[in-house]
This record gives sequence, structure tokens and C-alpha cells, in this order.
Amino acid sequence: MGLSQEKLALQAGIDRTLVSKIERGLGNPTLVVLVKVSSTLGVGICDLLCPPIERYQSKQVSNPTHQ
Repeated sequence: MGLSQEKLALQAGIDRTLVSKIERGLGNPTLVVLVKVSSTLGVGICDLLCPPIERYQSKQVSNPTHQ
């Protein structure tokens, strides 16, 4: 996406140091902060939290009655 931490923080309405901490795995963002960041990036919260393989698997629907 090409956003710096400063631009992301400004657009999301959060502090740049919080963006840095989250990126480095040192911050514990609230749900409100996650919503702001995900909205700014145009992605879902799961896209921020789930590893790629888990996101793929969670989209697969298993229906044993229609095998």
C-alpha cells in the first residue's frame, strides 16, 4: 500500500508510536484501534490478525451433507 507509519497513524487518527509498537509486536491495540487501522487500510480485522493460511481456511465452508 505504500503508507509510512506516520501517514497510517494520521489517516487512522492514532499515535504514530502506537503504529510502530503494533508493527513490531509490542503493542496491544484495542478493538477501536484495530477498526481504525483496518478501515484505513481497506481490509478486514482478520486480515490484520490471522496468518494468511488461516484466513484461507476460514473462508472454506465445510458442509458434510453435500459431499
